[in-house]
Amino acid sequence: MRPYIGQVVITEQGEEALNVLSGGIGSVRRECRPGTLSQHYTRYVCQIKEWHTLTPLDIARLQPIKSHSLPLVNMTQWFLYYEDATIILGTRTCSIRIFDIVAEDSEESQYQTFTKAIRYVEKINKCVPLESIELDTAHYARVSSYLADFLSKIDNRYFLDLGNGQKFWVDNSGGKAAEDETNSGEVRERVDSFMQDMIHSEGMISDIDKMKEVLGLMVQLKMLEYQGTQQAPQPQGRPDYFG
Repeated sequence: MRPYIGQVVITEQGEEALNVLSGGIGSVRRECRPGTLSQHYTRYVCQIKEWHTLTPLDIARLQPIKSHSLPLVNMTQWFLYYEDATIILGTRTCSIRIFDIVAEDSEESQYQTFTKAIRYVEKINKCVPLESIELDTAHYARVSSYLADFLSKIDNRYFLDLGNGQKFWVDNSGGKAAEDETNSGEVRERVDSFMQDMIHSEGMISDIDKMKEVLGLMVQLKMLEYQGTQQAPQPQGRPDYFG
């Protein structure tokens, strides 16, 4: 059994038992897995090359732990459940939802999720030919985050809309500690870089105000210098329209 599903406990009788922490993905990933960055809500969408209706034989070849079908008006969707992913297959699209990945940074977590997705694409291709793969917006959360603890004291529902669909917020749903979370890998890297720089740099936030003040003074001096170099327009005599 993998460590992120639960913790193996040896009882007094020497028997192994699975101790799963109280529900919620937050507590499970915080207690049972190494790493501090959680990537979740990760979905890869693939286009199916040709119209294909899955058969029970196809499902058996894909070897899910369990599966069920959802009959719709114009097609049937199949839900295939694996240990680390859920696959939803229709007639034109295939969705691969990777479960929570905890790593040290977003680059590592993205590599892990993509590796898992490719493994499932290769499996599905044996039954259903796929022709493209696209990553939907995932969520990146710092587990047990000092930044989230600080922002929670300011606003327990801290939320920023960064435009272009990018968001940053504090997630308190884990129950034990807040997490600072975003749906942008780029924003995640910039926040992490800023936090690292703030912790290890000898500079102070107040230095920014000093820099702004100095730059403002330089701009004023440049403007005065520019105005001083401008020549006053020379007065001209009355125009003679008759030569």
